[in-house]
Amino acid sequence: MRPSRGPTAHPQQRFGPEAWRQVSAIRHEGIDYAIKSVSAWAYLSAKVVEASCLRPSVNSDEADCSRLIVMLSQPDTRVTIGPHGRRRPIPTHDTPHQMTMAAPGARQWGFFDQPSGPLRWLVLQFDVANLGRQLGEGYEPSDFRPRYMFHDPALLHFARQYEAACGDGEQHETLRDDMLALALLQSLARIERPHEDHPRGLSPSERRVVIEYMRARLTENIRLSELCNLVQLSPFHFCRAFKVSLGVSPHIWLIRERVRVAQSLLQEAHASLADVALAVGFYDQAHFTRYFRNVVGLPPGRWLRARSA
Repeated sequence: MRPSRGPTAHPQQRFGPEAWRQVSAIRHEGIDYAIKSVSAWAYLSAKVVEASCLRPSVNSDEADCSRLIVMLSQPDTRVTIGPHGRRRPIPTHDTPHQMTMAAPGARQWGFFDQPSGPLRWLVLQFDVANLGRQLGEGYEPSDFRPRYMFHDPALLHFARQYEAACGDGEQHETLRDDMLALALLQSLARIERPHEDHPRGLSPSERRVVIEYMRARLTENIRLSELCNLVQLSPFHFCRAFKVSLGVSPHIWLIRERVRVAQSLLQEAHASLADVALAVGFYDQAHFTRYFRNVVGLPPGRWLRARSA
């Protein structure tokens, strides 16, 4: 299942519980916009916007929901965003990857200092009302307080992943998508709460239960909530505890385990790559080959030939 396309917002839907799913029209004087792709997942949606600045311009905008704007590319112009009421937004971080967190109903200025193009940015819109149920303990609504013109390398890393995933048409990988959303939200929390205690790891019994469950369901699309329920931890705390204990996220561990089992099957059986891919939980041979190369460093065919030489 690929990420769903979001509908265009109607006036009566603004600020409602489904506002985070909507694609608002963009009309700013002096700016030529195009929404390149739109996708929606549980509790957040994403859109990639490209624009050309026809002339220096100051425009006012109003957020429909809690949203994070990340500048991905602005080769020739300076873009500055700030709260409504100032004559011109004042930058606090001189970086080409400026970020802004806006609250629903908040008005803000956007200043484009010279003609330029193409500009490219990502807009992530959040279903804040239901995130508490998704994350459980460890989530704070204050993580989404308005913040202007900041920069965080981890958030930029996750924004790039959403840029790639937005509208790519690939199969929906449940655990991967759960982990990406949670990692993004944890990065927001770290910005607001940088001095939290170091997380604990899983106990030996918790670790055994989780690993046995994942191995038994190696070919299935496991939900993050399933793993959390095994040890009665919130998603927020479970993922941190898992990484402390095993050194990687649950999704990366699952991929590596699938590749490990695939290596055994390739050496012991005379099955095709396509059959092995399906046997260990990948969608098809191309999906299997991409992850196998990421883990091992070689595609499966070359790896097998090297082992046989």
